[in-house]
Amino acid sequence: MTFSSLRIVFLGAVLVQLTACSSLLKNDSQPEVFDIPSQWEDVSNDAPVEIRPWAEDFNDPLLNAFIDESITHNYDLEAIRSAMFMSHANARVNGADQLPQISGSFNPSRNKRNSSGGFGVSRGYVDTFRINLNVNWEFDLWGKIANRVEATELEYEASQEDFKAAYLSLAGNIGRSWAEAVAAKVLYQLNLDTVNNYKNNLEIIEQGYGQGIFTALDLRLMRSSLAQAENQLYGQEVVKNDSIRTLEVLSGHYPKGELVISQDLPKIQHDIPLGIPATLLERRHDVLAARRRLAAADHRVAEAKKAFLPNISLSGAVGNQTQELSDILNFNFFIWNIASSVVQPIFQGGRLWAQVDQTEASVRQAQAQYAQTALIAFQEVESFLNADLQLKKQLKTAQTSAEEGREAEILAQEQYQAGLTPIVTLLEAQRRSFTTQRTLIQTKMIQVQNRINLHLALGGDYAQSKTTKANVED
Repeated sequence: MTFSSLRIVFLGAVLVQLTACSSLLKNDSQPEVFDIPSQWEDVSNDAPVEIRPWAEDFNDPLLNAFIDESITHNYDLEAIRSAMFMSHANARVNGADQLPQISGSFNPSRNKRNSSGGFGVSRGYVDTFRINLNVNWEFDLWGKIANRVEATELEYEASQEDFKAAYLSLAGNIGRSWAEAVAAKVLYQLNLDTVNNYKNNLEIIEQGYGQGIFTALDLRLMRSSLAQAENQLYGQEVVKNDSIRTLEVLSGHYPKGELVISQDLPKIQHDIPLGIPATLLERRHDVLAARRRLAAADHRVAEAKKAFLPNISLSGAVGNQTQELSDILNFNFFIWNIASSVVQPIFQGGRLWAQVDQTEASVRQAQAQYAQTALIAFQEVESFLNADLQLKKQLKTAQTSAEEGREAEILAQEQYQAGLTPIVTLLEAQRRSFTTQRTLIQTKMIQVQNRINLHLALGGDYAQSKTTKANVED
C-alpha cells in the first residue's frame, strides 16, 4: 500500500470518527427548570429594578465605617478571596496548554578515558558540552483543550460570584450583629433604669414603713422585685458584652468588649424597590455562581466526549554537542529534528465512556443545584418581604403597647403613693411597662435585621463605598 493510500485511509477514519461523535461535541443545558411569576406575592404592582444599598435605610456612619473596616480585616473573607485567586491561577494553568511548550537545557560533562599502547597506559580527559531546545505542541483541532480552558474560566467566574456573595453576606451579618448589639445595649440601659426605679421606690417604702405608712408586705415585695431586676440586669450585661465581642471578631480584632457602637437602633424610612422576580436571577451572586458552574459542567462533558477523537501533536528539537565550549553556539554544528504524531484511542477498558458518564452526571447535579439555589432565593425574598409588611404592623402595636404601659406605670406610681391602690398593682404595672418596652426594642431589632435580609435576598449591596468596592473588585 502506498503512502497516498495510507493517507486516504487515515483521513477516512477521521471523518468516520467525526461523524460518529458529531452529536457529542455540543452541550447547552437549560437551567430554567420552573416557571417564574410576573410579580411578587405581596406586591400589587411592579417597582423599579434598581436596589438601593441597605445602609441608606439606616444612615448610621458609625456602622458604615465599621463594615468597611471589617471587610478589610475579616479572615473568613480573606480565605474566600484566596480561593478565588487559586481558581484564577488554575484557569491560567489550563490556558497554557493551548500554547507550544518550549524547554531548553545545557549539559556540560567531563569523562576520563584510559588507553594502552605497548607497555604503557595513557590517561586523558574529554570535555563535552551539550545544548538543546525542545518544542512540544498539541494541536487543539477539535477544541478539547478549549473546552477545558473555558470550563476553568467559568469556574473562576463562579468563584468571583462566590466572593461577592460572601462579601455581601459578611456585610449583612455585621449589620444584623450590629443591630443585635445595639438592642442589647438599649435593653441593658432599660434594665438599669428599671433597677434604679426600683431602688428609688424601695427608699420611699422603707421611709414609709418606718413611719407606719407602708406594711412589711410592701417592703418585701419591693425588695424581691429589685433583686429580680438586678438579676436581669446582670444577665443582660453578659448578652451586651458577648454581642460586642462578636462584632470585634467579625472585624478581625481581639474580643476585648470595648467596641463603641450606636446608642439606638436606626429607623427605617424607605420602602425597597423590588423589581420583578425574573430580575433576581441576574442579581443574586449565588445564583450567578451556580449558573456559571452549570455552564462549566457542560464544557467538561464536551471535553470528555472529544477524548474519543485523535490527538495530533508536533514535537521538535534543535541542539549542539561539542568538545569545545567556544563552538557551543556555532550553527554549523547544530542538529535538529521534527516529528508529528496522531494517536487514536482504540480500547481503554471503558474509561472514556465512564468519564463521559461522570461529567454528564455532574451536569445533572449542577442543574439541580442551580434550580435549588434559585428556588431558595425566591423563597427568601417572598418570606422576608412578607415579614417586612407584618413587622410594620407589629412595630405600630408594640409602640402603642409601650406608650400605654409607661403611662399606666406612672398612674400606678401616683395612686400607690396616694394610698389609692395596693403595691401589687404598682408592681404589675411596672412589670408590664418593662415587658412592653422590651418588646418594642426587640421588634425594632427584628425589623432592622429583616430589612437587611430582604436587601440581601434581592441581591442588593450594602453601600456605595469606593474603598470596599475596590476591595471586592481587586
